[in-house]
This record gives sequence, C-alpha cells and structure tokens, in this order.
Amino acid sequence: MNKLKLTISIITVILVVSGFYLARFPFLWQSDAPDTGPYPIKYKDDGTQFLKIRTLNGSMAFNSYRKYLVLHDKKTNLPIDYIRYGEFLFEAIYFDDEKIIIKVLIVDGWRDKSYIEGWTIGNEDGKSKKNRLGKYLIEYIFFSTHKEYNSVSEINDLS
Repeated sequence: MNKLKLTISIITVILVVSGFYLARFPFLWQSDAPDTGPYPIKYKDDGTQFLKIRTLNGSMAFNSYRKYLVLHDKKTNLPIDYIRYGEFLFEAIYFDDEKIIIKVLIVDGWRDKSYIEGWTIGNEDGKSKKNRLGKYLIEYIFFSTHKEYNSVSEINDLS
C-alpha cells in the first residue's frame, strides 16, 4: 500500500511541476515550428504575430509569443536578449550560424515612448545597434514610421 501511495505522489508531483513549466513558457505549446532551418516563419493568431527562427544546429531559437521576441538558449531555456513585442514591429531579414539581422520598425505614436527612446538612444532611421550574444552577432536596424497610430490594428496592418 505504501508503494502505491509513493508512486501516486511521485506522478502527481511530476505532473504539477511540468504543468507549471508549460504555463511559464507557453511558446513550448507551439508544435508546428520547424526543428531546423535558418528561415523565419510568421504566424497570425487573433491579430498577434509570431516569429520563430532556429539555427541550423538548433542550439538557439527566436520566439515571439504575445509580448516578447526572445533569443534563448535551448539547453538552459534562459533568455539571452529580447525586444518587447508591443512596442516594435520586427522582421528577420538575414540569419546564419554567425549573424542575425533584424529590421525593427519604431512606431512614433506608440504609448510607452520612454522604453523605445532608452532602447534606441543614438539610433536614427537606417542606423543599427549591435550586440554580441555568444557566437552570434545580433544587429538591429531601426526604421521609424513618422506617423501617429491610434490602435494596434493600424500598426498590424503595416506588416
């Protein structure tokens, strides 16, 4: 009887822990992303854009899920760099085993300008910001809309 209780307890703990893990990292629910390939894939789900890019060796991946574009280490699942999705439209325009280039559209009329200005200090249209993340050089190229937008749907129509 004690072995049965112990087995049930262990199974319950495993299910609870895995449930919290999946709730914390909801992008793991996306099963339709490719395991390999240097190409971006965009998803639309109720007006939300998704971008998932994996390196050829599968060691890192870009995920945007609802709010963040995240570069994370697949071995540790820890985030390395991110762009807050609600404030930037982004498009991967080049990707290989050494370098990732992302086009970032800065929406002038967006709500949280303090974050945008802090993140893009010294970067005007067509300028870039570079970060070295492990063996990857991440280059963000900034473009401005020079127009005020009233809603997220107007911004989503740009892409």
